[in-house]
Amino acid sequence: MIDAAELRRRQHGPLPTDGEREFRCDYCNARCTRSPTKDIEYGHRTRCPERPEHFPYNAPDYNIEVSQPVVADGGEGR
Repeated sequence: MIDAAELRRRQHGPLPTDGEREFRCDYCNARCTRSPTKDIEYGHRTRCPERPEHFPYNAPDYNIEVSQPVVADGGEGR
């Protein structure tokens, strides 16, 4: 059994890097995982220099189109 303080620590603390391919990135401090089949690391934050360039949100010309809200009940979108 654990006490309330330990429960809060587990819920809000940083995720552990217990796996053999898991690690903390020195640049972005994200919990990352090395691919078992490719030379790729998953989990880096958006602006991290270690993040693969072909991943979404990293390329400077990546553009997200913002859609208008959809009114599903036939109303006027109030």
